[in-house]
Amino acid sequence: MEKEIVDFELVKNNMGGNEGLVQEMFGLFLQTLPEDMIRLQTCYEKEDWTQLKATVHQLKGGASYCGTQKLDQVCKHLEDEIRQCNHQMIPQLYQQLFIELHRVKETIQNYLKDFK
Repeated sequence: MEKEIVDFELVKNNMGGNEGLVQEMFGLFLQTLPEDMIRLQTCYEKEDWTQLKATVHQLKGGASYCGTQKLDQVCKHLEDEIRQCNHQMIPQLYQQLFIELHRVKETIQNYLKDFK
């Protein structure tokens, strides 16, 4: 189940097997996540689709690098729908994004607990 949320082996391979780098990257992801979530919420509530797309794009980069394939997919889909001005799909994808962000956050936090 965890691999569906975060592919830790992929991340370790991307970091050359350096566990310290993996932990640092996950720590940075978790550190910036609360601010990212607030920015996403603000943009969504204001219907600022341009800024929402930019924030999702930035998040997608971090998600991809962190081995969070489903989060990466949700970000791509939401970004595409915003780009195509398909506003009907945005609420559903926005909700999926937050569900996946919480799953990723919990999974990474549990992973990092093993190293404390």
